[in-house]
Amino acid sequence: ILLADALKASIAISVEKSDIQEIQSVIDRFSALRGKDIELNVIFLGEEGSSIVASNIKGNIEETSDEEHENLLKSLKHKTPVVFIGDESKELKDDDDPDEITLLDKGRFLSITVPLTLSEKDVGSINAKLSLIPVDEKIGAIRFSIQIATTLQITLLLAGLAFLIRQFVAERYKTLEAESLRFQMELKTLQSQINPHFLFNTLNSLSSLIPDNPELAEDLTIELADLFRKVLSASKKGWWLITDEVELIKS
Repeated sequence: ILLADALKASIAISVEKSDIQEIQSVIDRFSALRGKDIELNVIFLGEEGSSIVASNIKGNIEETSDEEHENLLKSLKHKTPVVFIGDESKELKDDDDPDEITLLDKGRFLSITVPLTLSEKDVGSINAKLSLIPVDEKIGAIRFSIQIATTLQITLLLAGLAFLIRQFVAERYKTLEAESLRFQMELKTLQSQINPHFLFNTLNSLSSLIPDNPELAEDLTIELADLFRKVLSASKKGWWLITDEVELIKS
């Protein structure tokens, strides 16, 4: 906007409307240090339309597009700059003049239209177009960096979550293993407490049966041996079938 306003002021002070050549020389001086990343156009308003009368790009001397003409009318009507973002990228050919190829031919651009007044009359506008390719490239690099950073963060998060789950499972397994061992020890303790009492009581009963009923005492001795054989077998297994448990209860 500052560049367009400065160009407008320079033209308004030193140039007459009819002196197109002098207008062109002013544009050339302004654009000499800018290279091909910017277009500067002077647009005059006619009875039936508008046209570019001077430009730093040789191929731009032509009638304006509908969009450029509309922006010119808006700038004159409201006396303020009109800002527009567009894309006129085109496929370049081998026979294109390298001097007329600009960055604007390859991607998006920022267009600024400033009203132009000569001899206190609204005659047209100054149109400046600046390539947005460098901006888009930086935005693309920033987006790519953000994607990499996001991917890395997600990867680290998943790795940390997997580690925590693994630690939790390991700790849970250790806890369950410790509880299982504790239950087994309690069971063995109970068995060691119960077996002697049961054996002593049974032997006392057996001793009282021997004189009175030797046959029953003999049967009891055989059943007792069978019972202890089953108990010993079950304690070694740790796990056994319900049918074995029923037989043990019957014994």
